[in-house]
Amino acid sequence: FGGLDIAVNNAGILRGTVPVGEVSEEDWDAVLRTNVTGVWLAMKHEIAHMKENGGGAIINISSNLGAHMRIPNVAAYITSKAAVSALTRAAALDHIHQGIRINA
Repeated sequence: FGGLDIAVNNAGILRGTVPVGEVSEEDWDAVLRTNVTGVWLAMKHEIAHMKENGGGAIINISSNLGAHMRIPNVAAYITSKAAVSALTRAAALDHIHQGIRINA
């Protein structure tokens, strides 16, 4: 109805599927920039809008990889999704008092 009540952030790419010592800086940067910084930037603007308009809910798509499960040769992806989980928990604590619920 012209507002932003619910936002879903689903940012994710998979690159550098080699052992961690062989991941290129380009692949590492691309994965972290997309999967973590992309979610953070989306939330930053969603939160600003929701603060001005009475609150809302943000859902970030994370992964069991990183926080609870590991597989070989996807270190950048696993790191990025664990970071999304941590970012989500931090943002939830920061903004719950403004009527903004944030979950992963």
